[in-house]
Amino acid sequence: FLRGDNPRTLDWLQSNGLCVDTLDVRQSKIPQAGRGVFAKRPFAAGETILPLPLIQISREALNIFKSSPTDVDSEGSQVHSQQQILNYCYGHKDSSMLLFPYSPTSSFVNHDGKEANAKLVWANEDTDVAGFHRDDWMEKRPEELLQEGHTGLMMMLVATRAVATGDEVTIDYGSKWQNAWEDHVVGWSMRHDPSATHSLTASELNESEDRIQTVFEDSYESVSTACHYLYVPDEEEEEEEEEVEEEEQSERYVDPDSEVDGDEALGLVYDEQALDKLGANLPLIEDRAAVWRDHGGRHTISGDNLRPCKVVAMKEDASSNETLYTVRVFNCRNGSPHVHQIPTNIEHYVKDVPRRAILFVDLPYTSSHQKERVFRHEIGLTDGDEDLWPQIWKDILE
Repeated sequence: FLRGDNPRTLDWLQSNGLCVDTLDVRQSKIPQAGRGVFAKRPFAAGETILPLPLIQISREALNIFKSSPTDVDSEGSQVHSQQQILNYCYGHKDSSMLLFPYSPTSSFVNHDGKEANAKLVWANEDTDVAGFHRDDWMEKRPEELLQEGHTGLMMMLVATRAVATGDEVTIDYGSKWQNAWEDHVVGWSMRHDPSATHSLTASELNESEDRIQTVFEDSYESVSTACHYLYVPDEEEEEEEEEVEEEEQSERYVDPDSEVDGDEALGLVYDEQALDKLGANLPLIEDRAAVWRDHGGRHTISGDNLRPCKVVAMKEDASSNETLYTVRVFNCRNGSPHVHQIPTNIEHYVKDVPRRAILFVDLPYTSSHQKERVFRHEIGLTDGDEDLWPQIWKDILE
């Protein structure tokens, strides 16, 4: 379809294609489940709801290591935990391999151990009309499959009873997952400490905070800010043409010798002396700051142009009836060969930045992905009492 010059008829698509536009993602009705998937149309018992092609992953590849300052690699380091993508993988405790489903919406199929209306089954020649699934892979060992440079395994999400339009589609993750979840809920520290406070995550703040605090106000806990900003070298050259002497220019710098970037810039905290200097120089900063511009579409609001930033001032704009910010922006990584790199010998400030261009981001190693006590467990592949994980894949037993 990318070429556009090779159209297929509806009959051909129905005979050779697999539909993946069958489920909507929205808030689940299951407590603590987050988002779930809901049927866009009715499904009869035994009907395929969604095909799930699978990526084979080494379980060890998900390890997160707790390294000491002298460690230079993972060898000898203690395993801290595993990446949370484990929660979306299918696996078996006795296997070194995990399978990650990558069809749209597949990661939002929730667990219901009592009233699940769907189940997972291996694709076969009747359900896999596209011929994607490789039956011979079911007889290969994990180390062989992990060496394959492509995917070749697929499961099907199949209705176990009639599913009406709008019904949430769920499966049974298995008893081992259920037991692990129940143990986690009982052991969760917040459950035993009613006085403990919950610090808001970046995603929660992005939804709830209309106004962003400046560096002169109380700092946010475990989060920082980043700004969508396209740095154009010509704009900097125009500033330099104003013939500001280097001595005068350096007076407005808070830390002229610092060239922080990336994660270090996100975690930057101004001490009292730096705040005093910043406050004294705010009028000059506002006068010399570049003006934020929306260059249209992904030229501005894109991941490529999301940079660490510190909010230093704000104002209410009467003409647009919105709050505009002045921020100091940093490079994601100094020295990278990017045409829009900010020179590292200056502090670059931008004014008139709208709220929509600023995002809260979690500080490195503070999100739930890095916390040891956050729930992590693979999804089991069972059909009732039947184990769907091939015996040859249970290599840890050996």
